[in-house]
Amino acid sequence: NISTIHHSISSILSISINIVIIKLSLSSMEKLIIKGEFKWIFMATSITNLIYSLLHLLFIPLSIRNTRDPYFCLYLSLSPLPRFLPNREVLSFLFQFLYSRQTMASVLSICVIPLHRVAIVCYNQKKRNVLFGKIAYSVNILPLLLRIPSFFFPRTTINDLPLLMDSANTESLIAQYGINATSYICHFSHNWRQTGDIIETLTDFIIIISSYLITILCILRLVHYLAHNGKERSNSVGNLERQKAILFTVTVQAILPLITFTPYLVFISSLIINGTKSTDSSSAPSLWYDQDHQFLILSWSPFINGIATLLLLKPYRRGFFGMLPCIHIVTPSNRTQAAENLRSLTTPSHSGGSTTVYRTYEISTVDDRSVVEGESIAGEHIEIRDDN
Repeated sequence: NISTIHHSISSILSISINIVIIKLSLSSMEKLIIKGEFKWIFMATSITNLIYSLLHLLFIPLSIRNTRDPYFCLYLSLSPLPRFLPNREVLSFLFQFLYSRQTMASVLSICVIPLHRVAIVCYNQKKRNVLFGKIAYSVNILPLLLRIPSFFFPRTTINDLPLLMDSANTESLIAQYGINATSYICHFSHNWRQTGDIIETLTDFIIIISSYLITILCILRLVHYLAHNGKERSNSVGNLERQKAILFTVTVQAILPLITFTPYLVFISSLIINGTKSTDSSSAPSLWYDQDHQFLILSWSPFINGIATLLLLKPYRRGFFGMLPCIHIVTPSNRTQAAENLRSLTTPSHSGGSTTVYRTYEISTVDDRSVVEGESIAGEHIEIRDDN
């Protein structure tokens, strides 16, 4: 019950925050509009995370393994889905086609934003925005295309479940996870038993490693470029600050996979190192152990990515607070009015022998550069009192 509540909360929060990002990216309201080519890439990443969170909430998976053979993997669905769809073959196909594929899509989407920023900032490839947009959206089907070769070879399916679930294993499963545990089984797989299993395991390993390497190399390239060439190549201080803010956001979003996907990466690496070696089933006890910590950490990744986008990028932060009715954001449309207010409110007022001057600055931003005195503060109201 605790795992179900935890997964549900993380998924609902992730769905909410990514819907906000998508709405901001598509908004035509002047106070919420976001300019810049990068918004389409961030929106594509949010769509990928949104789909993953919806599927995570739909299945609420729990991965368990048996001490007799740790290369067999049994997935339990903690959601009501098995009760509404009791056919295990259909449920297993949907789990593999939807959830498992989308998990790898989330991994691939990590490297899209750093790769796009390197092309735009370091190599000035603005004409490639359409190409990067297509790449950002294609990550949702790319893992399926990479896994297609494994379907042409023999592979372990849900129909092979009796190979593992003998009477001892079934009794142990019921004793550890409840009398209805067997009815929650939604998928069954093996990492090395068949040729198709081996190809799929290696494909997932290559996807994760490739995304890690591309992300890390792009971050290092951006840091090196902005440190040595940022001031010379940037059009303005505001633009340079925007690039640094995006770099910081990308860096934060790159650190998260190192935390969320590391347990899964370590496990696959151990499988590759140990090969098909398994314990002696005649002597090893039939005990089950879960890997719920992997899914618990993984379920929070889309939410934290969305929070990083909203809080660290000024256009999204300004748009998010602009959605709140209690906060007023000064937009480029009232730039002239803000200037008039500035001139009228700087007029000194005399009373007796002292003079009190109130200067009110309405800070308005255009492409992350302020209207008044070059300040990079969006939507703030500053009041300075001088007593003479």
